Amino acid sequence: MRGAVLREPHPEKQMRRLTWAELRGLPSVPLRTDRPMKPDLLLYEVGGERIVLKDYGSKPQAWLRLWGSMTTRREARALRALRGVRGVPALRGRPGPFSVAMSYVPGERACAADPRLRGNERFLEALEDVVRQVHARSVVHLDLKHRSNLHVSAEGAPVILDFESALCFDPRSAIGRLAVWLL
Repeated sequence: MRGAVLREPHPEKQMRRLTWAELRGLPSVPLRTDRPMKPDLLLYEVGGERIVLKDYGSKPQAWLRLWGSMTTRREARALRALRGVRGVPALRGRPGPFSVAMSYVPGERACAADPRLRGNERFLEALEDVVRQVHARSVVHLDLKHRSNLHVSAEGAPVILDFESALCFDPRSAIGRLAVWLL
């Protein structure tokens, strides 16, 4: 795992938030658009950086768009708290009320059958380190058992995705620290 480092965008790029005006005219590559109860995932190229947009805006059901508004807000809050943590995509903004944009991390879904992972103690140690950093920022993912939320980067490092279910607590409060410890 030596040398397997996720490269974060330049800090100035990380601070600039994307808007619908920037994305509207750009071509996108659909990563997932055919699941009626799940958000659309679209890949954009913005200023030389690849961005994933998670969007509920095209869903016809009002209740699903409302759900999407709440979950994308929750995901943006978690990603904002995790800014700079290697193994977590960087927040690139909330272009609309039903969407969240984040940096694209090339890789593939972690799978028990993957020969690179079977018995790979360094990968597991790196994953534990990412989870410790997430918890140190008072964020609890709540859905790591779902295989689609754990990927292996192109460099072989663990990447945690999909923070829509995550809970964020105030690390300065005793209740927040206790909640992270309990969860």
